Amino acid sequence: MNTQSTFGVRNKYFQSQYEIVLRHALVAEKICMVDNSDEKTIQNPYGSQPTATIQAVAGTYSVSAWTVTDDALTVTDEVIYAEQIYAHDQFFAVFDIMASRLDNMMYSVAFGIDKYVLNNFCANATGAYTTPAGGFTTGGNINTILGNLLSKVAGYQNVSAGTFLVI
Repeated sequence: MNTQSTFGVRNKYFQSQYEIVLRHALVAEKICMVDNSDEKTIQNPYGSQPTATIQAVAGTYSVSAWTVTDDALTVTDEVIYAEQIYAHDQFFAVFDIMASRLDNMMYSVAFGIDKYVLNNFCANATGAYTTPAGGFTTGGNINTILGNLLSKVAGYQNVSAGTFLVI
């Protein structure tokens, strides 16, 4: 059985489904910046953030300095998935089996990315929160705990764009 003729179709399915998985299944996508493009390039240097001023109409303006900063990024970790398929022809000949396996592979990679991001967030966290007596095991504490945690970030910029609490 020749499966080479369907490679393009399989690859197209894989790429389209992989984008869906990374956009919808990742917790990391919701709580931090994730670049899942195929660009493989991180822009460097980067410019300073521009700031607009609101003033009465006067016909004058102040010029602000624009600075450029060199930055370094060292990539030390990656999430990969690899397996050897022994019944290659039979595997790719039946779409349901192939699609199910590819979906499982994609979700496995998404899980690995989330695990890495959440573990690093927890390892590098700088604060602690002590729950009321009984913690989450006391039903009446849940709203208090969530309210207290939200109050720690409620004053920050872009909170209305989406706040996520990972417990």
